[in-house]
Amino acid sequence: MLPISWQVIHAARTLAAHPVSKIAQENMEVFVDVWETQVEELGKVLRLITAGGDPSKSKSARVLL
Repeated sequence: MLPISWQVIHAARTLAAHPVSKIAQENMEVFVDVWETQVEELGKVLRLITAGGDPSKSKSARVLL
């Protein structure tokens, strides 16, 4: 399985090749939404760690780890 970053890149290339394709546009939006969610969750875990918290007790950390 490809990391989400590569899926976003492939979706962007597909959209660039087919700019009027509704399916390519929706596909890109889905991957960008997933990527943004993962980045937000990573940010939460990093803030918890830098604040001296225990990431193993965080739901966000368990999902990422």
